[in-house]
Amino acid sequence: MGSRWRERGLFLARLVLGAVGLLWAFTTAIGSGVNDILNILGFTLNPAQQVFAGAVVFGVALLWDNALLRSQLNGHSGAPNLLWQGVKVGPANRGDGFELTVTCRNDGPTARIDRASEVGGTHTYSFLDGPPVPFAMRWEGFDDGGYIETGVFQLVMLCDTAEEAADHKVTWRVVYWDPHLRHAYVSECSTVVRFTRDKPSILPPPHLDPTSPQERNKKYKREYRRGESGHSLRLSTR
Repeated sequence: MGSRWRERGLFLARLVLGAVGLLWAFTTAIGSGVNDILNILGFTLNPAQQVFAGAVVFGVALLWDNALLRSQLNGHSGAPNLLWQGVKVGPANRGDGFELTVTCRNDGPTARIDRASEVGGTHTYSFLDGPPVPFAMRWEGFDDGGYIETGVFQLVMLCDTAEEAADHKVTWRVVYWDPHLRHAYVSECSTVVRFTRDKPSILPPPHLDPTSPQERNKKYKREYRRGESGHSLRLSTR
């Protein structure tokens, strides 16, 4: 029993000594390279200084690499970024309603749309007092497990029946994930449509979400639990 523990101890000692030897050789080689660079500038390092310089450079490189890795895992520099650009409205093809089209650009990688995405609205009359009244809005379509590719796309929303001469506030929320499904984001916008059958119009200015991916991720964490991706929007690309 004792001999077995001695063998294990010797094996571990060899591993440690080997690792120390490799690290020493590595830092010495780095220090030698630093010394060669300094020689060009007219400076020279002694062997001990070369080892110290190699250890410093190696440590800084490890810290830098670790910071980059943390940024990639926890940061949002490579996140999908929906940049809302404009809104237009026109009469619906069927019914007494309107069609709202929003132009947006995904300035990042492909985004996965979450089933929590939604659109809704309330209407009021400028000449009447009273609380806002909900009305039905819907997306152009749904695509289970859909994506938003990089580039410009259009998001279409429909109101089949609107109230004449009323102001319809439309709010849409897109919940989306990064390509690796590590981080989720919420982007919410709204606009007001003054409806007439002949020519519905946008009452400026629309609220188009200007927030950063970091802020959208914080909004998701505040308002949702992490969950599954599901039903998604069908976005018409161009």
